[in-house]
Amino acid sequence: MDMMDVVKKVRNASTVIIRDYSSYCKWRCNNGGAYSFSVRFKRRLDGKWIISYGTSSEFPYCYRYGEFKDCWDCEHFDIETEECRVKPEVISTREAIEEVRQVLNDEFVEIEIDGETVKYGEYGCEQCRKGLH
Repeated sequence: MDMMDVVKKVRNASTVIIRDYSSYCKWRCNNGGAYSFSVRFKRRLDGKWIISYGTSSEFPYCYRYGEFKDCWDCEHFDIETEECRVKPEVISTREAIEEVRQVLNDEFVEIEIDGETVKYGEYGCEQCRKGLH
């Protein structure tokens, strides 16, 4: 898919996910240190995009800051309501398109737009890529 098609899809999308597989190994992706990381852009009603982060790790990971951190140990976590009080990072459509543009040629990055994978990423683990495990 070329850049213009991707830009058009992002302009009309409600969700865009960028997954980085540069450190990913299918055998160590949950608790072995070789995780995938993702950035999710979710369109609000006003057209701006809310950013959240994710990982394939099974360890506590902050979806607001994009770091390994347990919510229960965070000063921004409301224990009574069990909700994060950190305001989400918000960007414009132009900025979301630029984020996608920057990773479009990265061989380890996968891009999903509204549930459709528009670019597949390779695993960073050499053994996984060669089918050795």
